[in-house]
Amino acid sequence: MPGIVCIISDKPVDQLNSDIEKMISCMLHENFYQSGKYINKQLNVLIGWITIKDSFADCMPVVNNEKDLILIFNGENFIDASKNLSIRYKPAEVSFSNAAYLIHLYEEEGENFVKNLNGWFNGILIDLRKDKILIFNDRFGLKRLYYYSGQNELIFSSEAKAILAIREDLKQINLECLGEYFAFGCVLDNKTLFKKIEVLPGGSLWVWKKSGNLKKRKYFKPNDWEQQQELDEENFYSQLKTTFKRILPRYFHSGQQVAISLTGGLDTRALLSYNKIRSNQYTCYTFGGIYQDCYDIRVAKKISLSYGKPHSVLPLENKFFEELDNLAEKTIFISDGCHDICGAHDLYFNKLAMEIAPVRLTGKFGSEVLRGASTFKLLNLNKRLFNNEFHKYIDIAKEKYTEKFNHDSLAFKCFEEIPNHEYGKLTVEQSQLSFRTPYMDNDFMQLLFRKPKSFSNSKAVVLQFINDLDPNLLDIPTDLGFKNKQTLITKIMHLNRLFSFKTEWYFNEGMPHWLSYHTEYGLKNIEKKILGKHKIDHYRKWFKENLASFVKDVLFDDGIRRRPFWSIKFLEEIVNRHLHGKANFIKEINKAVTVELIYRQLIE
Repeated sequence: MPGIVCIISDKPVDQLNSDIEKMISCMLHENFYQSGKYINKQLNVLIGWITIKDSFADCMPVVNNEKDLILIFNGENFIDASKNLSIRYKPAEVSFSNAAYLIHLYEEEGENFVKNLNGWFNGILIDLRKDKILIFNDRFGLKRLYYYSGQNELIFSSEAKAILAIREDLKQINLECLGEYFAFGCVLDNKTLFKKIEVLPGGSLWVWKKSGNLKKRKYFKPNDWEQQQELDEENFYSQLKTTFKRILPRYFHSGQQVAISLTGGLDTRALLSYNKIRSNQYTCYTFGGIYQDCYDIRVAKKISLSYGKPHSVLPLENKFFEELDNLAEKTIFISDGCHDICGAHDLYFNKLAMEIAPVRLTGKFGSEVLRGASTFKLLNLNKRLFNNEFHKYIDIAKEKYTEKFNHDSLAFKCFEEIPNHEYGKLTVEQSQLSFRTPYMDNDFMQLLFRKPKSFSNSKAVVLQFINDLDPNLLDIPTDLGFKNKQTLITKIMHLNRLFSFKTEWYFNEGMPHWLSYHTEYGLKNIEKKILGKHKIDHYRKWFKENLASFVKDVLFDDGIRRRPFWSIKFLEEIVNRHLHGKANFIKEINKAVTVELIYRQLIE
């Protein structure tokens, strides 16, 4: 994935040159990546960067006129394109399509410049005038920076594997964190699966000085937003519409082609609500499965046609299944194990999307921040999958899940759930293109924290919000049959589509063991009609067919017996039962294969 690597050490930089080169090479996943390095003997620092060609950050290193300030930036910064920044250069001489102007913000504002950045980013700024180095990231920590603090050295990287590649002694799995991973699919509290490697907390501004002094500062804390004065319902709703319209053009502004990743829901169609956007030639596309055109495709085609936008369907094809085992391995490797093999299609689709446009604009996280939707939940893997000694780590994680977190709070969603639970998927997507969503904009999020407690999170409020942005957006029912004005026909349509949605879930992840047998031997025709109406991934079926040999090669390998947590006999039993269609162990097989690939690719 595009990112940065950095070594600050008391060793001469000549001795560390091979290390920084190795870190960079670990992250060169695609041939369209650009890379480079910067070495400063004065401060004993080595920095490398990897960018997507022609992206916002593809201008590294950024150096001021006096050559005493050097910025290495990763990510994007979203401001109003017409904004007249108070930098000492005329606005006409500044391009907001790349990161070069950010160095001038630091010249004028000093360390406070990071408070004005808006987006997902991390960066390192070297100030030779004051012999100091700034390490910073965005408020949510969505552009992750891993770090290791050793004896007389500090190492940062956008990917954990780059640190593991140069420090072999760190290749150890943290079993307590692995317990969290098995309990709810991610690791929390800025920890990682790897001992002694941690994650820079969101909103950090660490300052390292030549004397060796390191100050771990925070330029932003969730309380900064949580402690705002609550608005009344009318004022909040009015500002919600105004703010969304104001920020939306920021996400269409780019030096590269932008395309809208359109679904059948509400959050993506809201991207078409700003009138000025209609006159611009932005293309749209929708991801599709292999069994039939899903409702996302059917609805997105109608929406695109009504707005006069070109629309493409990016389908799964035979090529995906031919490459599925390689895509699964690469998904684990790119994401440092934060995404699993059931996310291999994310890599495939975003490769296709890159061919249409290098910038993908989505409605991601709209349902989480506007409606309180959540995917963060206990996985409830079969406990027999693990040996008795490992059960304690699962239990500790479950306690943390039930006692520590307020899962319904906006703060939890923004600063815990999304940066941790959704990070792996985002990493894989961003390895192929620039990924954008206006729903995590600083201005928009700051306003949401002023929402009155009495304000409803219901679908009706969101429907009204979309209707007020542009009534034409609701002329076409959503993938689940919602419209602003529900008639008897649309209510019946909604119930029908909701039923088909639930049914498809039961034929995939939710299928009971007893039904698996009947599906294999008596319900195949029914399954064909159900699959693909709503979902585009069907790994329960693919594990039995397209991935069967891959699953057996990984889970029946002798190396898996060395792991200190599996119950090998039960693991072999569930693999055989699932592959022969006698049970549904999609969750257990997914996590087992994923963790084994983490060991193979990142540890061993």
